[in-house]
Amino acid sequence: MEWSEIASLAPSKLAQLLDVDREVVWSEPDITNILLRQLNAPLWPDLALVKGIAQDHLERLVRQRPGGETFQQHLLSPKPCIEVLYAIKAFAQQIKGDFSNPLHGDAAGVLYFGAIASGLVAFDRCITSLNDDAVLQGFEWAICQTAAEELRPLFRDASGRRKR
Repeated sequence: MEWSEIASLAPSKLAQLLDVDREVVWSEPDITNILLRQLNAPLWPDLALVKGIAQDHLERLVRQRPGGETFQQHLLSPKPCIEVLYAIKAFAQQIKGDFSNPLHGDAAGVLYFGAIASGLVAFDRCITSLNDDAVLQGFEWAICQTAAEELRPLFRDASGRRKR
């Protein structure tokens, strides 16, 4: 196999090739950088990876948003698209346990709870089946994450709405 072929492999395929069957442990600075990069990444094409969602419809919804809207901008938007929030949540769930994806674990957790918080703040709607205690614990945990500083007001606002 040529280097150019290896370089173009998806992380999951590369993990299979290398027989990676264990979790890769990232340092705290790595996790912070990974999450910051994802929060500042455009929604599309990453949301195209979400399984079980009509991609054409989702792409149309994302393209209707302000040009190049990032994950963070959407989560903090006063008028997010509820279907895009569901897609962000699904994206986070999908990658949370994928050890070959550098977003697995904590970074995915921040995205997951960010989508839930945004749904609560913008629509007064909880987009998860988690109970109130689990949601509040998730918000408290996310507030403490190093790279989630910009999302802290969102998590605090959503916590206040959930405690009512």
